[in-house]
Amino acid sequence: MIRNVTIQTDALMTAGIQQPIHEREYFKSAHRNHCMIPVSIAFSTKTAIIDKDKLKVNEGKHAMIGLKRGTVELVPYRKEWSENAEHIIRLLKQLLGDTAVDIQHVGSTAISLIHAKPIIDISVAVYDLNDILPYVEVLKQHHVIFRGEVIAGEVLFVMGDDEIRTHHIHIVKWNGTEWNNYINFRDFLNAYPEKAMLYDSCKQKLAMQFPNDRKSYTAGKEEIIQRLLTESRIWKSKLTATISGLQNKK
Repeated sequence: MIRNVTIQTDALMTAGIQQPIHEREYFKSAHRNHCMIPVSIAFSTKTAIIDKDKLKVNEGKHAMIGLKRGTVELVPYRKEWSENAEHIIRLLKQLLGDTAVDIQHVGSTAISLIHAKPIIDISVAVYDLNDILPYVEVLKQHHVIFRGEVIAGEVLFVMGDDEIRTHHIHIVKWNGTEWNNYINFRDFLNAYPEKAMLYDSCKQKLAMQFPNDRKSYTAGKEEIIQRLLTESRIWKSKLTATISGLQNKK
């Protein structure tokens, strides 16, 4: 079980974890279809059959959830995304039981300061990816459709229909690289607004370039994502060490 731990900013500063707002940053030019990116050097866990009314499919620019496959449309953060994610998390906890070590809302819809495609990303941690296979049919009965290991180290399920996707559910290994990346990236960008804004600027630029080409949009984000993941790992390591040190002093 993951415990929520909150440390005030002044405590982190005292512990030597500096906010990166005033860091010197060196910018590297990538391919013209990529973003200008800087090189520089919280936690939450929150069972029920889902109410279909909660799964509003995208019917226009201001719809809550859902996007046509292959397209890119970014909208400002909406609190309904978090509420909807919690409903799906409760459903998954009920269906998967103890097989799911942890389930969390991740991705851009879980980062409050940035624009996002209106598709909810949820990460489910299991001890072994094969642990999810016995649940494929029961998940399908609840409109959670198996897509397989689309990306190495991750089993994907989707919600929606053949044209509109509303949710991506990522099954990953507990405490593995994929799980830690999802959690660290989300928490880091929520903790550091200036980093979130850098990422948001990149996303919006690419969305304007590739409104009907999600593959190119995704590829264009890769470099800044890797940079931010590196920073998030360093930040998380320092934060974990600080928490441990404060706990040992008690």
